[in-house]
Amino acid sequence: MSTALGNQLPQALVDELNGRDLGSCWAKTIPLVTVDANGFPHFAILSYGEILAAGPSELRLGMYPNSSTSRNMRERQKISLLIVQGDSVYYVKGSAKEHPAENVARFDVIVEQVLVDNEPGARITSGLNFEMAQGKQWWLDTAGKTLAALR
Repeated sequence: MSTALGNQLPQALVDELNGRDLGSCWAKTIPLVTVDANGFPHFAILSYGEILAAGPSELRLGMYPNSSTSRNMRERQKISLLIVQGDSVYYVKGSAKEHPAENVARFDVIVEQVLVDNEPGARITSGLNFEMAQGKQWWLDTAGKTLAALR
């Protein structure tokens, strides 16, 4: 059962999403859910190189400008994220608004609700992970450029 934490990210999550230690989380992903034109959930996967915590009540997302996910956020601002950290799963809900940025579609998300799931005796052993065919260094370079556009 999840517990409501209010409308701010816990400091540990802000620290994890600050974009400073990409090497330690380069393979981790964060599922993002938007709402499509038919009212259905639309799933996308973010890397840690596409999300930045600007503070406990604001996240910034760097998206492909012409993606379905970007279109959904432009037309229907509500989003949800699922973030695995340690033995906890955080559900972050908010509203996204596009802002000008270089080479990415930048969406600033105002955090409206944060919930946490952590069941005693039930450990989260893995989240969703990925590997880039171009390798870790290529991803780190690309993520660094994206995060620079979000700062």
